[in-house]
Amino acid sequence: MRHVGGVSLFLALLCAAGDALAQGEAGFETPGETAPGAAARVGVRLAGAQGAGALDVEASYDPAVLAFDGAEPGPLAVGAMVEAREPRPGQVRLALVLSEGLAGDGVVCWLLFRAIGPAGTRSALTFGRLEAWHADTLGAIPLRVTAGEVRVAGGAVPPAVAPPVPPPAPPPPAVPPPVSPPPAGGSAPAAPAASEKPEDQQSRVVLILGGLVAVALLFGVISKLRRR
Repeated sequence: MRHVGGVSLFLALLCAAGDALAQGEAGFETPGETAPGAAARVGVRLAGAQGAGALDVEASYDPAVLAFDGAEPGPLAVGAMVEAREPRPGQVRLALVLSEGLAGDGVVCWLLFRAIGPAGTRSALTFGRLEAWHADTLGAIPLRVTAGEVRVAGGAVPPAVAPPVPPPAPPPPAVPPPVSPPPAGGSAPAAPAASEKPEDQQSRVVLILGGLVAVALLFGVISKLRRR
């Protein structure tokens, strides 16, 4: 009997060790890079958690890079009831309940974010708590968790700025032509004035007289207008 009892105890310990080794995994399925202002769907992915019927999730993110907009069931938990809230910026609490246990591996829920950080920034995603319970036995399912990251696309190197072009050098000052000295013994003779033809003199006199007549007529018209 003692031998049988020892075997039974050994089998019980072996089963317990097997249950402890049968640990599932949980992580984030991220879109990689997200454009500034665009939506970012982050999935909570489970593997090796078959039969899970309830989840309690607490996730953290950078509120300067992401803004939380809500949650919805994933493809592995279609029809599940999901309730999510944000106790404070940078933390999400989520509860998920299934009518039947999970069958397979995949995304059980989506966390909906918007990228509000500038281009080139990134936000780490971590689990503060993740607990799962079996739908039939209500026993806890141990899960090993891994972190994730969302990056805001952009951050391109600005184009190089060409150096300023120096202003052109000012032109050299003009040098006046040399002036030949006057001949010794007196001043230089003046150039002879061109003689004016008689026809040019008559034309100039006619122009002057015509101008005087036009001025007189103009003053006469102005005087008549003032009298009116």
